[in-house]
Amino acid sequence: VRVRVVGGGGGGAGANAGAGNTIARSGAGGGGYSESLLDAAALGASESIVVGAGGQGGINNEDGITGGASSFGGFAIANGGPGSIATQPTGTNISPTAGSPGASPGTGQITAPGGPGGVSMRISATQGFSGNGGQAGGGMGAGGHGRASNSQGAPGVRYGGGGAGAL
Repeated sequence: VRVRVVGGGGGGAGANAGAGNTIARSGAGGGGYSESLLDAAALGASESIVVGAGGQGGINNEDGITGGASSFGGFAIANGGPGSIATQPTGTNISPTAGSPGASPGTGQITAPGGPGGVSMRISATQGFSGNGGQAGGGMGAGGHGRASNSQGAPGVRYGGGGAGAL
């Protein structure tokens, strides 16, 4: 029995800048990946299956939420990606912010970490770009696309992609 699991991607942080200012949020981390090839005789009559939810994006100036872990019994566990952190204050000067790391590897015969979220940059009081979300481990899902205009962050695409930051 081939088992493949992907953790939920993290949610992007929210942004609510003061008048005449900009906030650019970085991207959230992608979910991890785990795979195992199991002998059917090793399985119980039933096995617990958990599908980790994607992390919710932050509202206003709140952090994004970490995605949930996914698992197939104790044979394959994939960790959820960290949400992005709302660290950049409202302002008008150039200011970069690093993205969140991807999920750490879980357990299984084959594991892969999630990809990190992308950097964001405030360029001026009216310009900037938010960070892309991180790719899921194992190439299962892509991160949400960053923004170059005032908008909430885009959600991850497919399985385990991290959410983009808001601008």
